[in-house]
Amino acid sequence: MRQVEFSPFHENRVAVATAQYYGIIGNGRQHILEMDGAGQVLEIRHFDTQDGLYDCCWNEANENQLVSASADGSIKMWDLNARDGFPIRNWHEHSQEVSSVDWNLASKDTFISSSWDNTIKVRPSLPLLPPPLAQPCSAHCPACCPPLPGVQVWNPVVDQSICTYAEHQYCVYNAIWNPHSATTFVSCSGDNTIKIFDVGQPSSVATIQAHQNEVLAVDWNKYNEFLVATGSVDQTIKTWVSSATCSAPSVRLARLIAFALHPVWALCVRRTCAI
Repeated sequence: MRQVEFSPFHENRVAVATAQYYGIIGNGRQHILEMDGAGQVLEIRHFDTQDGLYDCCWNEANENQLVSASADGSIKMWDLNARDGFPIRNWHEHSQEVSSVDWNLASKDTFISSSWDNTIKVRPSLPLLPPPLAQPCSAHCPACCPPLPGVQVWNPVVDQSICTYAEHQYCVYNAIWNPHSATTFVSCSGDNTIKIFDVGQPSSVATIQAHQNEVLAVDWNKYNEFLVATGSVDQTIKTWVSSATCSAPSVRLARLIAFALHPVWALCVRRTCAI
């Protein structure tokens, strides 16, 4: 078992992503489970994959859809109403294992993926449309400025990712949207850092040397948009303060106490607006 995610629509329904042999080799299966009134857990659907599944998340705008992160570098979207066992959409832009997927809780129209190929991709959940004439790439992305090295910008009405961020120097293990913002997300990597991104900017707005070893997990506080927690191979869990409003980020350091009760450096990203 690799990941368990509650449905945002049904309190008794969960999605479970699994992989054989710890995800190193073998097949995968996406389970959909429900608990009945008697407390019994029942499987209502499952979808088999050729490679192991590392993560999953529900479509925040459709109660019957979810996406899975696969060890073959693909992302698969499933629909519980589909009669067959095949994904309704299959993206394959990552060149190595997809380690995480996360749906945008604020806008509900995009999701993000991270991969062992050191990249993060932002992807829209839009219906398939024919390629349009020249248009801005996205309402969320800087349409008029050329991408910086390591960043690719895609048109969302073509069935591809909107943006690709390639700033991390090692595997990106997790990328999570800020639940209070439609444009901000944080990532963690085996390069010992976490990075904060705003999809309105062509590159990260902050980089934190967070741990002495690989950072395997990161998450936003659901009740405080400025708090981020990280977990690392160095056996520590740390909390960080990140504040992001308006534009033109300025960075300052502040002291914070980690769960391990030793002092760590936290980063506050403050932005100022010109009136």
